[in-house]
Amino acid sequence: MSTVDPPLWNFSSAPAGWTRTTLGRVLRFGNGSDYSDVEVDEPGYPVYGSGGQFRWAKDWLYDGPSILFGRKGTVDRPLYVEGRFWTVDTMYYTALDSKLAWPKFVYYWATRIPFDYYQTNTALPSMTQSDLAGEPILLPPLNEQRAIADFLDHETAEIDAMVSDLEVSLDLLRERRTEVVNQYMYHAVDDRLAIKYLGCLQAGLTLGATYQEPIAEYPYLRVANVQVGRVDLRDVATVAVPERTAKTSRLKAGDVLMTEGGDRDKLGRGALWSGKVDPMLHQNHVFAFRCDKALSPKYLVYALEASEARMYFDLTARQSTNLASTNSTIVKNFKIPRRDILEQEMIVGQIEFEVAEIAQASDDIDRAITLAKERRAALISAAVTGQIDVTAKRKPVAEQLEDDIAQGVHTSS
Repeated sequence: MSTVDPPLWNFSSAPAGWTRTTLGRVLRFGNGSDYSDVEVDEPGYPVYGSGGQFRWAKDWLYDGPSILFGRKGTVDRPLYVEGRFWTVDTMYYTALDSKLAWPKFVYYWATRIPFDYYQTNTALPSMTQSDLAGEPILLPPLNEQRAIADFLDHETAEIDAMVSDLEVSLDLLRERRTEVVNQYMYHAVDDRLAIKYLGCLQAGLTLGATYQEPIAEYPYLRVANVQVGRVDLRDVATVAVPERTAKTSRLKAGDVLMTEGGDRDKLGRGALWSGKVDPMLHQNHVFAFRCDKALSPKYLVYALEASEARMYFDLTARQSTNLASTNSTIVKNFKIPRRDILEQEMIVGQIEFEVAEIAQASDDIDRAITLAKERRAALISAAVTGQIDVTAKRKPVAEQLEDDIAQGVHTSS
C-alpha cells in the first residue's frame, strides 16, 4: 500500500437527506478476461484496459452503463462507458444497483477517490476490489444524483472543449519547435555516430525489492517526470532503499534522462537533469546517459527531440497490451549527427534562440490547461459532496476560466 497519509473523511456538512455508504454497496465489481479469442480487426465491441480502449472484440463481457476501474497500470482514471464492451484483466468493470445510484453520479464521485493512498507501492501500481468497495460515498436522492450528473456533464464538457482547443494550439507549437530542431540538427550532416561511443548509460532502480540492511528515503524520477526537453518536478515520488542501492541509480547534474517505457510516441524522449534536487534517483523505466567530453548533453537532448529520433524509437519499439518499451541496446545504438564539441554548442545556441518564444507560449498554454483541469476537479468535488447548489444560476465555469486565464491567474487556490 502507498505511504501517503490516509484520507480524512468528514461528511458532517453533507446536506440533509444525503446518505453515507460505500461503493461496494452500490456497485458489484467484475474481473476482466483475456480477449485473444474474441479480437477482431474491424470495429466490434470496444476492449478496455487500464489505459483505455485499445482493441475491438466480436463478443462482449458486459452490457453497460458501467464504471471501469484500473486494476493494474493506470489505476487513477476511472472510465464511464455505456453499451456492450469487453475488459481485460487489468481493468475491473462494475454493475450498478439502479435503485440506489445514478451511474454518472457515481462515476463523477469515483474521479475524486484518493488513489495514491490505496494503490500498492510497486513498479506497476495496482488496486484491489476490497479497497475500492470500501471507499465511502455520499448519495443524495436519485433525482438529485441525476441533476448533479447532468450539471457536471454540461460544465465539464465546456471545460473539456476548452482544454481540447488549448491542446491543439500546444500541438502546433510543438510541430513548429520540431521543425526548428530538425533544421539545425540534421542540416548538411551525413555522418552519424552511435551514442554508446560518446558516454555511458545508467540503468534505474527497480521498485518493490525488500532489503535486510538499513534503508533511507530517496526521491526518484519516473517516466511522468521526464517531458520533452524538461523535467517536471511537481510530483516526485520517494522510495526507501539502502545507500549502496541508491548509488547505482543516483543522478548527476548534466545527465540526459531518456524514457524506457510508456506511450510509443514518447519512447526515448530526453531531458537534461540540472541537479536541482540532490540526491535524486531514477526508476528503471528511465535511463540516464552520462556524456563524455566529446558530447554536449544539450546537443543530445535536441537530437532526441528531432524527427529522426522519434522514427528510430518508434520502429524499434516493443509493444505489449498497453505499453511500449525500448531497451538499453537500442538506446546505446541510437546515432546522432557527428560534430565536434564547438559546433555542437553553436547548434545548441541557435536552437535555443529560435525556440525561446515557442517555449514561453507553450508554458503559458500548459499553465492554462493545468488551471482548467484543477477547476474541473474542484467543480466535481464540490458538486458531488453537496457544497454547491447545481440548480442555482451562475456564470459557467468555462467562461470564468477564460477570464482568469486572460488575467494571468495560473492556480485555482
